[in-house]
Amino acid sequence: MTETIYLVRVHSPELRPALLSDEQLRNEFLVGRAWWTIPELFSSEATFAPRRLPALVANLIDAGPPDTPIDVGI
Repeated sequence: MTETIYLVRVHSPELRPALLSDEQLRNEFLVGRAWWTIPELFSSEATFAPRRLPALVANLIDAGPPDTPIDVGI
């Protein structure tokens, strides 16, 4: 199984998907949406997939996106 994760920069903090309804999102097992700061990611007791998501996001912010895809080890 392969999963692709994209880095997307946005101009608005609105977290309302335009293509799927809330019911459709629930059917896809999306149960919530939120913006997280880097400190919030590192201090959270949530289980992330990939587990090293906080470090991956921090590296993206510091170094920018890589030139080639990376294996995030899900």
